[in-house]
Amino acid sequence: VNQRWSYQEFGNAQILDHIVATADLVAGGAHMAYAHLNADQPVIDYNDPTTPARTSDHDAAVGYFTLPAPVLSATLTGSGSFRPVTLGNSSSSLSFVLTNTGEGAISISNVTASGDFSQTNNCGSSAALGATCTINVVFTPTATGSRTGSLSVTTNTGRGVYTAGLSGMGTPRDVTGSVSITSGGLVYNRTAKTGTETIKVTNTTGAAISGPLELVLAIDNPTVTAKSASGVFGGNPYWTTTGSLAPGASVSFTVTFNYALGTTFATAPSFYQGGF
Repeated sequence: VNQRWSYQEFGNAQILDHIVATADLVAGGAHMAYAHLNADQPVIDYNDPTTPARTSDHDAAVGYFTLPAPVLSATLTGSGSFRPVTLGNSSSSLSFVLTNTGEGAISISNVTASGDFSQTNNCGSSAALGATCTINVVFTPTATGSRTGSLSVTTNTGRGVYTAGLSGMGTPRDVTGSVSITSGGLVYNRTAKTGTETIKVTNTTGAAISGPLELVLAIDNPTVTAKSASGVFGGNPYWTTTGSLAPGASVSFTVTFNYALGTTFATAPSFYQGGF
């Protein structure tokens, strides 16, 4: 009641000014007072709520509010699923977008990508209200098989760190053009009906070829099968070694085939880096 007099005219108290405040502002200590802009009334009446003489027709209503701090938030969107990439190569970049969805500017203190993934971005150290920035991620596998990592963006929002999963598949690298492959010739065992040969692979480049390494032999005769091969890749048997091959170094593979005496066939070798 004591806040209802806005001014008086001809001895009558009137309501002229209104201030509307939401409940959360009121709960935060919002209140109203009048700015005494003239001296029409005695000073003694200025703070007397029992008389309209405390205000005049020149006094203005003044609201006092304690505003809550702005709520800071953001979103990180994008896909981190990469296509398979051959060892020694890098993928095309996939893009993520950080968007400031809050009520004020946010600070960005760190952007990182883990595992076989790297990132570049144009985010800077802050993002204005409603602003966006782009983070480009590239996949460079260091081994074959499934590779995983994560993208992390550190901010000063309530959530703090925004993360996204990253995944890709590393595939073996064909390094046949980087080696020479020679055979010592087949030696046939009439009793076992097998032929065995030693195949020597030499690194002809100036750079090491890291293991594991696989020798793949395509056989042109379906009646001939490989014995004690490490596995099958692309329908052909392969033999593996876990070591690396330094420049000029060689590694030998002993391979055995099952076939009947008199059978003719040929093999086409290829050499891979990375496990199958």
